[in-house]
Amino acid sequence: MAAGVGRSSAKSVRARRRQVVDLVTAAGAISVEDIATQTGVSSVTIYRDLWALEKSGQLTRSQRGLVSLAPPHRGNDSDALSDPTQHARGKAAIADAVIKRIPSGSTVIMDCSTAAVEISRELLDQELTVITDSLAVAKELKRAPGIRLLLTGGEYHAASESLVGKAAIDMVAGLRADYSLIGVTGISASGCFHPVEAVSQVKQAMIASSITPVLLVDHTDWAVTALHRFGSLSDFAEAVVDPDTSAEQLAILREAVPTVTVAEQPTCPYCAGLSFRLHLDGVWRLVHEDDGHSPRRELTPAEAREFFLTGGAKTTCPHCGATIRGYRGGSQPSASVGILPTRS
Repeated sequence: MAAGVGRSSAKSVRARRRQVVDLVTAAGAISVEDIATQTGVSSVTIYRDLWALEKSGQLTRSQRGLVSLAPPHRGNDSDALSDPTQHARGKAAIADAVIKRIPSGSTVIMDCSTAAVEISRELLDQELTVITDSLAVAKELKRAPGIRLLLTGGEYHAASESLVGKAAIDMVAGLRADYSLIGVTGISASGCFHPVEAVSQVKQAMIASSITPVLLVDHTDWAVTALHRFGSLSDFAEAVVDPDTSAEQLAILREAVPTVTVAEQPTCPYCAGLSFRLHLDGVWRLVHEDDGHSPRRELTPAEAREFFLTGGAKTTCPHCGATIRGYRGGSQPSASVGILPTRS
């Protein structure tokens, strides 16, 4: 952690950067100026965020100055087969649920899955010992003051950004951790799968070397077929799944895994700060509470009519897909409107 950055500000930076990724995901390609306007911070701050997000492989900038999502690493997981906004929300929800279940001081093995990388971004204020084969996880944790970080060693595998081979397996096999956090590329009732044999072998060693192996499953993983089976569902003590996991998928997991946790959808940092306000020109606008003077969108005549007839108006968050409904807080012209985000 950089000098002078406190715990709360570090969390706020992570939330803003997640918001930036959500904005880019929703737009496909967007300018730095538009990102700054929609997040309510300066372009200088956004350039710092983009530098960090580019280094972590999440975003990329074109020669025209537009920001877009970085190309996914094929073979790491199922990103290419799922809706990127929905996929990112699922991984974020899983990360929030996992962090609540790991006590401070634990020893944790983390694999090279995108779910593990997402979890690592939320561990910066934790005190843990982390063993990983993932260079992406190591990159996130290398500046975390409370994390004792151990890399497995081994041969570099570019597609998964991980370390594989005998050296990696032998090191993991010689350790005993409290938890292992294991993601999948594909999953079914017959087991957990990954397209690369060498990566699968490291995952097997991680499961065997932990007291509590935890399976990380996004609902989109069920639609993917991968070649190498690295474990059965019953190898895991716990499973953490995203909120969009179906009843059928949950039934399969609960049949084999002792504890199955359905993660709650985290509050979108964008829509959580929205409100409707009446401006001095007499127009109701959807604004962000952190910067009430910056209009986000004017209400259409139909929305304005609904607002005054029913005491509320609604819109759809462009980032998380939630329906955002506002209600008047009073009869004064300057009254703010509270926000109630609900799933659409």
